[in-house]
Amino acid sequence: MTKKKVLSEASLAMTILDAFPVLFFSVTMVLVSAMLQSHLFTIGAVLCALGGTGKVLWKLLLTIRKKDVRFLNLQFRYCMSIGFGFMAAALFIHRKGIPWFSVWETMTAFPGNLLFVMGFFFFGMMILLSKKLDMSTPKANWIEETCNCIGQLFIMLGVLLCWYASGSYAPDQTAMDALQDSGEVLVKEIEKGYLFDGPGDENAIIFYPGGLVDYRAYAPLMQQIAGTGIDCFLVRMNYNLAFFGINKAQELQIDYSYRNWYMMGHSLGGVAAASYAAGHLEELTGIIFLASYPTKSLQADGFRALSVYGSNDGLVDRGAIEESREKMPEDYREVCIEGGSHAQFGNYGSQKKDGVPTINASEVQRQTIDAIRDCILR
Repeated sequence: MTKKKVLSEASLAMTILDAFPVLFFSVTMVLVSAMLQSHLFTIGAVLCALGGTGKVLWKLLLTIRKKDVRFLNLQFRYCMSIGFGFMAAALFIHRKGIPWFSVWETMTAFPGNLLFVMGFFFFGMMILLSKKLDMSTPKANWIEETCNCIGQLFIMLGVLLCWYASGSYAPDQTAMDALQDSGEVLVKEIEKGYLFDGPGDENAIIFYPGGLVDYRAYAPLMQQIAGTGIDCFLVRMNYNLAFFGINKAQELQIDYSYRNWYMMGHSLGGVAAASYAAGHLEELTGIIFLASYPTKSLQADGFRALSVYGSNDGLVDRGAIEESREKMPEDYREVCIEGGSHAQFGNYGSQKKDGVPTINASEVQRQTIDAIRDCILR
């Protein structure tokens, strides 16, 4: 009765605020359902969303019309209880098929970890304040629902990031096989990803993968480059987005010693690599773009740059490549691989909206390696 009295005296604004946590929670459940692909979980999520929506309607009617439709309020506890029960059952049934370690690793990676921590922090604040404040006052309800709203928003954003990354392109079997030692190249799993240690000891490449591409998909390219005498660091990026790890190159340069360091990146990874390189030109010898381009100037004495792309690339912005030439150093080379596409620098299959290649990925990678050798070992 106290809660109903508060609502009857509350403003429409506070009632509308109450709807946002329901909206954020519903979106979160839709995203989790999409990742889990469980009908049982989806049913539970729908029941919870309906329960929350019904209670919001109850609040609106009570606030605007002063009409108490008790069913809309009472159904909440039943819909939520049954809904959460279905979702818990779905998680139990599918527990063996869920990669729990991978899920935990994804949730605790930056910036997702920050979003989830902030979400649970505001949930905790909501519980704490609800016990200390006089909930018979509109002010206390404003504070409670604001904390709930912010908490649900942060959790939704964290889940949204996980869902977005779940659509990443996976490495094929050829790529997975390339993560093993070969005759000349030792493959070491390190904290930042993988080191492909070949016969050379003077030159090293730090590679940033393309956006939403599992970094391991580039293992065949790294393996072959390392075989020519240029060691390669294949960097793992949080949520498969290089912009969440732009400065990882600096950490590698601290941990390892090479005479010449080169940045390299594919697509969005190349843009991120260039962003790092632009601020560390004196520490690097050059940069290599694979279907990519810089957004900042790379002009510096002694710095070199190489741009490689396929003629049938359907994703890279050719206009941006042409405009970026003004940002390149004097020592700049450009190689267009006839018949090559965007995705063929890695081994993860075809990519949406990419062009149709007329040569195979092995040939694209062979020509790419030749261009890299000419750039670095000349």
